[in-house]
Amino acid sequence: PMARLLITPPTAEPISVSALKAHARIDHAEDDDSGTGLLSTLIAAARGRLEELTRRAFVCQTWDLKMDGFPAEFRIPLPPLMGISYITYVDTAGDLQTLDEEDYVVDAVSSPARVRAAYGVSWPSTYDEPNVVTVRFVAGYAAPFSVNTTTNLLTATGGRTFTDGEVVRLTTSDRDLPAPLAVATDYYVRDASSGTCKLALTSGGAAIDITDAGTGTHFIGEIPAGLCHAIKMLCAHWYENREASAVGAQAALVPEAVDALAWQFRCDL
Repeated sequence: PMARLLITPPTAEPISVSALKAHARIDHAEDDDSGTGLLSTLIAAARGRLEELTRRAFVCQTWDLKMDGFPAEFRIPLPPLMGISYITYVDTAGDLQTLDEEDYVVDAVSSPARVRAAYGVSWPSTYDEPNVVTVRFVAGYAAPFSVNTTTNLLTATGGRTFTDGEVVRLTTSDRDLPAPLAVATDYYVRDASSGTCKLALTSGGAAIDITDAGTGTHFIGEIPAGLCHAIKMLCAHWYENREASAVGAQAALVPEAVDALAWQFRCDL
């Protein structure tokens, strides 16, 4: 048996209120964050609904996977996997232990990711109680980041960490990335330290001089456009149909279209 517990929820949403308003043709501010806050609530609810439907994490979030022991191989739910923070277990003496990273192998190419003991290594025996194994992991397509224009450092939230030489792409939920950064461009990570890094245009190249902080919410990583569009469609439908159930065939068309968009991303666990 396996269970998962949310430790740190996403610190930002994939789309902005202004992007939703443009999609839904809302031309007033009554339901913005400065008003009722309804639109932000709808965005968060739609993102959560679609994450459950697709069995994927959109924005980086931290979870614990709980197991009663070590199977020969297990899968990490909610792809894409950003990384495993640690694996702990209660040994047969009742003491909490942490597995050495060299004792297990993570297959992050598979979706969902697979974990098994390293070659020549056996999983340790565990105490005979429920949930004695804990796998702390970070999942999500993209992580929100802020930038320091003095040091050129990017700081990600949501548990995202970096390694030197890693190739990343940037996106923004609304308006402009920090200058001179651009979307649809490969950047190379340098000076990585946990959740902070600098970016270069070439591997081992000079750090990019970032001249302004940009506007909107910025992400390291790319959330599929189909999922972002599905969030907008579902939010617009809920905004116009606020009862517990919609009436009429026309009202049912939007949820069916959302399902069609989301289903192509559904992960079989």
